[in-house]
Amino acid sequence: MRPFSFEAVKSTNSAVQAAAFFRRDSLDASPVHYLAGGTTLIDLMKLDVMRPTHVVDINALHESDLGQIDVGAKGLRLGALVRMAGQCAAKLCSSSPSGTRQAG
Repeated sequence: MRPFSFEAVKSTNSAVQAAAFFRRDSLDASPVHYLAGGTTLIDLMKLDVMRPTHVVDINALHESDLGQIDVGAKGLRLGALVRMAGQCAAKLCSSSPSGTRQAG
């Protein structure tokens, strides 16, 4: 695994600022990666498939809109940090092989 810097953030603004700061001085196509939930990022870094120079941990943002489930007239919206357990608690899971059922 290649060396990288790590930063845990507590707001979406901090996450965006961290990414912008490290992208500014990099020639890499994707120098910054976000770490959230059950991601396989670390495994892929160990295999040298992903090579970020900076990792931003956004797990603390699960209380923001990123961790929310909204079901409304326009459909279903799952935030990027919604866990499968959260989907099941919201009764969005079923015993079907696909794991989730259609909203509606």
